[in-house]
Amino acid sequence: MTCNRIWEEHALHLEGRVVERDLAGHRLASARVEILSVDAGLVAALREVNEAGKALGAYWRRGNTEEAEYQARRDRYRAAMHAFTEESGRTIRSLSVHS
Repeated sequence: MTCNRIWEEHALHLEGRVVERDLAGHRLASARVEILSVDAGLVAALREVNEAGKALGAYWRRGNTEEAEYQARRDRYRAAMHAFTEESGRTIRSLSVHS
């Protein structure tokens, strides 16, 4: 998760955590969800995760981040992940009921 890796670099001063993220794997998984899902809420939640992650990552890479702005972007990403998790669960429960 982007947010955890950024926190590790930010708070624990662990170098290279963000760089180690599997971006290609994330993009492939995102593409699969967008292609295979017929659930508009799930796709919208995924898009918000990706947009919030991009905003957080772009801000982090600038360097010299301000704590309040960093926290606002981090909180947006966390909220997006929570919403995506909720939508994913709802979608999977819905599929299992209809099977």
